[in-house]
Amino acid sequence: MIALDKAFKITIDAVVLNQLERIAPAFEDVHKVREQVEHAVKEREKIILPKNQSLFKVFVRMYNRFHQEVEILVDASKKKNMKAVQRQVNKLLNMCVRCHGLFRR
Repeated sequence: MIALDKAFKITIDAVVLNQLERIAPAFEDVHKVREQVEHAVKEREKIILPKNQSLFKVFVRMYNRFHQEVEILVDASKKKNMKAVQRQVNKLLNMCVRCHGLFRR
């Protein structure tokens, strides 16, 4: 979550300042964390959710979808497509809120 928080702060600044080239590098650490989580899921390591542990498969689907949407954001930023970037930022933040509503305390 720390890497994601940092990436979103940079992304918001990048949108406000019209510096879309800052977005892709901001998500590099997020990609590394994703790889660690994917490895843990693949190896069936126990990942404890703060609530609704019984919905772990739903969490994994939401997590994977979120990262697909991050890729769309990164691609849009590389193409300097401000409208698409703004749309993706909004979509991703809404996904965060939904996920936290289900799995955070």
